[in-house]
Amino acid sequence: MDYSPRVYHFDLHTVGLVVGLLLVLAHGAALARPRQSQRWLQRLPRSRMAGTVLIVAAGVWSFWLASNLDLGEFSGYRHLILMAVPVLTALTALFVQDLLTARALGILALLA
Repeated sequence: MDYSPRVYHFDLHTVGLVVGLLLVLAHGAALARPRQSQRWLQRLPRSRMAGTVLIVAAGVWSFWLASNLDLGEFSGYRHLILMAVPVLTALTALFVQDLLTARALGILALLA
């Protein structure tokens, strides 16, 4: 089965503007309420709910990438990869509870 690669349709300038705007908004909120931001950031790495949400987002993104992008020499294994991504995402969410949020943020950073 031949997959036509669909890639992102954003240019680097647009992505830079969006990321810059998100950073300005996030840092502005942290400057406006520093104590609440500090408490939230200290609890975030061990937050089970945030970790689960972020690892599922990373799994969905990985599944989308594996199903839509050209995998080159691994295209023959696409069906195995598409089966493995949800299974590994669920296993990670269930059995890797220590600092799951930090791990999921790392995976999202790698995907970005």
